Amino acid sequence: MTDRTGCARIQSNGEIDHTVVIPRIISVCNLKGGAGKSTIAVNLACALRARTGVDCILVDADRQATALTWAENGDLGLRVTSRVLHEAKPDDAHPGLTWVAQISVLAEKNPAVVVDLPPGLEYSLAAVAAISDLIVVPVNASGVDFHSTARFIKLLQKT
Repeated sequence: MTDRTGCARIQSNGEIDHTVVIPRIISVCNLKGGAGKSTIAVNLACALRARTGVDCILVDADRQATALTWAENGDLGLRVTSRVLHEAKPDDAHPGLTWVAQISVLAEKNPAVVVDLPPGLEYSLAAVAAISDLIVVPVNASGVDFHSTARFIKLLQKT
């Protein structure tokens, strides 16, 4: 196993290619709902597994459990688990700390973790930023979505 910054790709002959770096924890998030987060997270996890051979676990952190439902209804070829991240209150001293610990344990046991996050994580965003090696922010092509996503990116940059 490699450090938290990435994992090596396994070649078809079984040898390890250390020139390819894959982020260990990839989070898919946006403040806005309906941006395609679950679809992207599921497809990203499946593609990561198919293209690299890396054992990937998909974490459904959304109360709607879209990725988990998708996995139960079909064969994704990877493990899916639920670790719901609830929005913190503005006065929480350490928002998302328990969730960060849960994701850290999963990352220690799995070469790659893709996290499908719920919308509206304004106060829990620091937890997401702290644990993620890569954050994917999907956006729909509309002025309202661009405005909301720009605000979200500014919040990410502050964490």
